[in-house]
Amino acid sequence: MPVPPSLVDSPSFLPALIGFVLLTAGLLLRREKPPWRRGEIVPFLGFAVLFLLGFALILHHASRTAFQAGGAVPALNPVLRAANEAAWSIQEFFGDRLQTLTAGGAILLLVLGVISLIRGRPAFFWCGLALVCGVRAESHISAGESSPARWLYLLAVISALLGAVWTGRKREREVKWPPSSPLAVLAILAVLNLALGFHALDRNPRFDEFEATNALAAVQFLEGSQPTREMIWSYFPRSYGADSSTSALFTIPAAFLMRLGGVNLVAFRAGSVFWAVVSVFLIYLLGRSLIGGTAGITAAILLSFSSWHLTIYRAGMFGSMSIAFTLLVLLLLLKAVQSGMFVIYLALGFLLSFNHFFYLPTRFLVPLAAAVLIHRCVFYRGFFRRDWAGMTVFAGVFAVFFLLQAGNIRMVADTAYTSSKGGSVYPFIGSQSRADMSIRWELVPGQLLENLDILYRNLCRSRDSGSFTYPPERGLLNRAAFLLALLGLGWSLGNWKRTRGAVLLLWLVPALGPFMLLVRPIGSVPRHLILGIPLAALLAGAFLQETGRSLADIFADRLRRIAAATGILFLAIFLGLIGLFGLERFFNREEPDLTAIGRLSDTLLREGYRLSIHFHHSLNQLGPGRVADFLSYPATGRLHRHRTTINRYYDYREVVPDPWRQYRAGEKGMREFLEEHRETGQAAAVIGEVSNRDAIRRVVEEFSPGSEPRELTGLDGQPAGYYFLLEGEPLVME
Repeated sequence: MPVPPSLVDSPSFLPALIGFVLLTAGLLLRREKPPWRRGEIVPFLGFAVLFLLGFALILHHASRTAFQAGGAVPALNPVLRAANEAAWSIQEFFGDRLQTLTAGGAILLLVLGVISLIRGRPAFFWCGLALVCGVRAESHISAGESSPARWLYLLAVISALLGAVWTGRKREREVKWPPSSPLAVLAILAVLNLALGFHALDRNPRFDEFEATNALAAVQFLEGSQPTREMIWSYFPRSYGADSSTSALFTIPAAFLMRLGGVNLVAFRAGSVFWAVVSVFLIYLLGRSLIGGTAGITAAILLSFSSWHLTIYRAGMFGSMSIAFTLLVLLLLLKAVQSGMFVIYLALGFLLSFNHFFYLPTRFLVPLAAAVLIHRCVFYRGFFRRDWAGMTVFAGVFAVFFLLQAGNIRMVADTAYTSSKGGSVYPFIGSQSRADMSIRWELVPGQLLENLDILYRNLCRSRDSGSFTYPPERGLLNRAAFLLALLGLGWSLGNWKRTRGAVLLLWLVPALGPFMLLVRPIGSVPRHLILGIPLAALLAGAFLQETGRSLADIFADRLRRIAAATGILFLAIFLGLIGLFGLERFFNREEPDLTAIGRLSDTLLREGYRLSIHFHHSLNQLGPGRVADFLSYPATGRLHRHRTTINRYYDYREVVPDPWRQYRAGEKGMREFLEEHRETGQAAAVIGEVSNRDAIRRVVEEFSPGSEPRELTGLDGQPAGYYFLLEGEPLVME
């Protein structure tokens, strides 16, 4: 396989970029109106400045309070404890009255459905029937009766489809929000997402060796490593955190934040929190443009309080950035086909050409964009005549910048997956080590059905264990949110000829394809499905919006306003409950502490001890040493080991001798290390994770008879290891 090209070495990329900028500026200045309104610029800039200021302040505070009692931003602890108590109380209240409330809700929906039929507006009847069937299906699932539940789910989706078809025939009037309401809601969501994003960011989710790989790449970039600089700008399909886990668009911002806030875990993870807040704004804009304002606000709230999304965006991986990228691409695509503006087609082609800097499922955005453009040409009269030039420029800009990054078509083919019959099959997905997934393109229906069952189990009942992402136990989605998303799928099927439905349906490919095409469900399901997080929120928002519209439309003007206000009130209560349960699920858990040895290393290195760190005897690659290297960097001030190639994940080796630490698998070398330092009179420490307790005890008995190993307790209150200190002359950091 040829060596992947790097943009820093491309002589053609900079001239092409300058040409693109000049062309875009020329269009804005001479031929086209800008894609924003003149009156929106100042408020947007003001909001952006306030947001960045708030981000910087909370980052500073979280960095100072990290790894202390209560964790980062401890002021939120009482609030979250109260939220947990409220969630349990509400759950207990509804649990005792579930059948009564369900029956009452079904009767109310039946009465309103009959009224809608009498008034000749049956859209709400079908929406109400879809809700009733969906709730009954959930009841059967809870009782372990999967067969009737599947038929009820199918009936619910068909009912939602019929409601959408009727709505399409007779368009309901939109329920108008006060102009300032969406801005107020978004401002509140921005504050909440920042607070929730940084609270306990030092311990939840766990910081493992895969995430540490990304952190160390950012530190290598900070130190000016030229191989790292070339690697992060190279073309190759990015996995989530294993064999190809570095990207310039992730690594450089992370390095910048650590330059400002110091090399620490909170500063490193802060970039993912930033992209999560951006995603909330983007999903609102996309939902408003694609479906309507209510759907946009609903999707933004569901995304903000999803325990699955909280897990993704609080880790220093590609997930948060990839979700934001997907939302931005789809927003630009929608704006391009709606407005026909040349400059948006230019921006879309340029942005989409960088898809390989994000997580693997984003490769599917390329065929998705092509499918949306074809759909517009087929179902929208005059679209091709109006936009053929824009589509041509989009394709040309994408091809130019994509090939400048990839080098040549053969490079694209060599980094694709191969079919079981041999040969490259698809150029936009892949992993150089084939570690992320194994695809067999001649899949049999039985395999798809098996994967569908696994998909449902992970989304709604109990997620599979996996690597890189660690959501709470049980299903990835709230059961109510899943049901609404499923009904939103029915609504999308009813709107398949319109762009609003087609985009959501085509989005299923990048959302589910990376998992449904697996021969075996390899890897972590939560990361394969990450582009389904915003899709589920938008589908649920679409169904709720259209149900509310159809309900308000069955009444006269005065009653219609009352019905609309009542609907908004119930929607607010429902979303509040969803958010409350999401926070309870995510924060009311104790993650295992994988940072204890690294934090102890930092402390002992500052005190002048030389360290011998021993992991489990099976860890020949010593991956946990990456966590220790990163967390003790403030003490050492430099890295002695680098990841030097993209071809092998475990190619992590010493680039300069490390005078302070050595890593070992098992107990080998403990006694020799201490004997050497006892002879020289230098201070030394042996640290072992839990499996090495007996080995630590033996060296303590030899070198300090009558003493006991010191226990290292993690942030979770559990033993994280044991250590022994051999007193002597402290070493001096140079």
